[in-house]
Amino acid sequence: MHRDNRKYIAKSDKYKGVSQVYIDNEYKWLAKSNINYTNWQKITDTEREAAIAYDMYMIKKGKSPVNVLKAKGQV
Repeated sequence: MHRDNRKYIAKSDKYKGVSQVYIDNEYKWLAKSNINYTNWQKITDTEREAAIAYDMYMIKKGKSPVNVLKAKGQV
């Protein structure tokens, strides 16, 4: 298994499941989840995009979103 040169920087102050990483000489945002022993992750350019990706994954897995997106019926 190949391991990339990613370096963990810090967790997001605003969003759950989002952290900042340093990869390929750039700072990126990582959305990461581990549900039912399934590891999922997505690297994005902005913190908000990572939060939306995390919420979309939660919806796909049948959970309620926790960051930017809202469940139906909520304001």
